[in-house]
Amino acid sequence: MQSSAVDCTHRLIDAHVHHVDLGRFRYPWLQHPDFAALRAGYLPADYQADAAGRPVAGWVHVQAEVDHALDSVAETAWVSALAAEARAAGVPGPLGCVVYADLRASDLSGLLADHSRYPLTRGVRQEAWFDPASARADIPRHDLLSDPAWREGYAALAGFGLSFDLLAWPWQLPQAAAIAADAPAVPVVLEHLGLPDPVHDRGLRAWRTGVAALAALPHTSVKL
Repeated sequence: MQSSAVDCTHRLIDAHVHHVDLGRFRYPWLQHPDFAALRAGYLPADYQADAAGRPVAGWVHVQAEVDHALDSVAETAWVSALAAEARAAGVPGPLGCVVYADLRASDLSGLLADHSRYPLTRGVRQEAWFDPASARADIPRHDLLSDPAWREGYAALAGFGLSFDLLAWPWQLPQAAAIAADAPAVPVVLEHLGLPDPVHDRGLRAWRTGVAALAALPHTSVKL
């Protein structure tokens, strides 16, 4: 339920929105039974309805794990078109886009250049959490943070002026902080508060250690 008392003094930008079009793209992660309730499209009009009465100026679309076998630039082009439609209609819409790119790709420079042709492109998200035993399509089986090719690709983001959205388990955060420290020209945005897990991380010790390591770096921020 939304409060009727809304302070419209400040305009807000929502830093994390996923637009979905099931007729346009395939989203393998949505096939998992846990996400059955989410198998629906979500377009700017849906967000505008959800945010009605709130002083939202716009939002950032974060890549929604479209099938990695497809050209990830197609999602960026689509979101850019949605943004153009919103501007033409004079209504809030996407103001930025965090795109998908496999930072291990042999043609990474060309891929980032293609994404960057769209002014909405602000950063990259390749999910770094992993679980070799997971059945979920959105959780990689491979430890990207320990992959030298991935780390080289991460550093290459600086040349395109792109940030990196970090989605990782709490116990991975110190390693992520070390990688970030070696690439100070790549701003880091920690997603979902660093996934604190009071059930499996007693006293949130691992999470506190990891978040402290990232917080010590001046080029990091966090999404609550």
